[in-house]
Amino acid sequence: MDQIKESIFVFEKNKPSQVNEIKEHNVEFWFHNWRQNKNAKSRVYELMNQSISDTLFDENVRSHFTELDKEKFLIFLRGINFNHGQDPEDMVSLRMYFDGKKLITVTNRRMESLHKVYLSLQESDSFLKSSSDVFIEIISQVLTRIEHYVDKMTQEIENIEDEFDEHGCIEQFVLHDLKRKASKMWRHLLPQQETLRKLSVNHYAWEQKPFKHHALSFYDFMCIQIEEIKLIRERCEILDKQIEAKTTEKINKNIYVISIITVIFVPLSFVTGLFGINIGGMPGVDNTNAFMIFSLVTFAIVVIQVLILKFFKWF
Repeated sequence: MDQIKESIFVFEKNKPSQVNEIKEHNVEFWFHNWRQNKNAKSRVYELMNQSISDTLFDENVRSHFTELDKEKFLIFLRGINFNHGQDPEDMVSLRMYFDGKKLITVTNRRMESLHKVYLSLQESDSFLKSSSDVFIEIISQVLTRIEHYVDKMTQEIENIEDEFDEHGCIEQFVLHDLKRKASKMWRHLLPQQETLRKLSVNHYAWEQKPFKHHALSFYDFMCIQIEEIKLIRERCEILDKQIEAKTTEKINKNIYVISIITVIFVPLSFVTGLFGINIGGMPGVDNTNAFMIFSLVTFAIVVIQVLILKFFKWF
């Protein structure tokens, strides 16, 4: 199911068949199209009223759920972006219309989840027997890939924490990049949690227990993933603070050492400078023991300074 192409499957006698055209509007089908296809909008117009079609092609790609009546709804979701050269967290928009029989999906980019469903439908013994099965499977595939990516981020933060515990330092840009990914996922998926909640609580004339069961499980699953992403962000923040504290401690320690050295050598510099003044002759210049005496005096000053610093517990 390459980009800018459409696909149509009709379901008759619990069996999917791929066709080029939908000849009867009351038949059960799944119709998928890419927004980039120049004929995409007109093709969808043939299957439903213009206002619903326009909504499917709306530029607003935020996850949301819209109940049209007690038999049909629109649901917009976001999926992991596995397209080459693109960031996975730059999520792909999936727009769906469903009324129990007619399933219409529109995406703005290639989506691996849909491709998987497409391949499943082409199997001779496909387990997808209806448009409802396809709808459930599409969402299941989307959420499974979200779970895999969240698990990957969890493993990343664990590796970073292990490296920090072992070596006491890490490349901070790696941590910040992971935090950026988690924040972006959070921004996209938090509305999706509410979207799936609405799907799970609404009731439709055609729905059966398996559909409701799946809808509830999707919402629970999304809640778990949101909590995992939240935990990843918190772990990133905690680790960032630990790195900052360790860096501050190291800086303070260096400043402290410099301060101690300064405290010791400033008085000595004063004494040596005082004895080095050349006003009326240098002191002790005529005494052969002057250097020894001066050295002993400076040593005594250092000892006294060290004792004072020890007394006040400055080191």
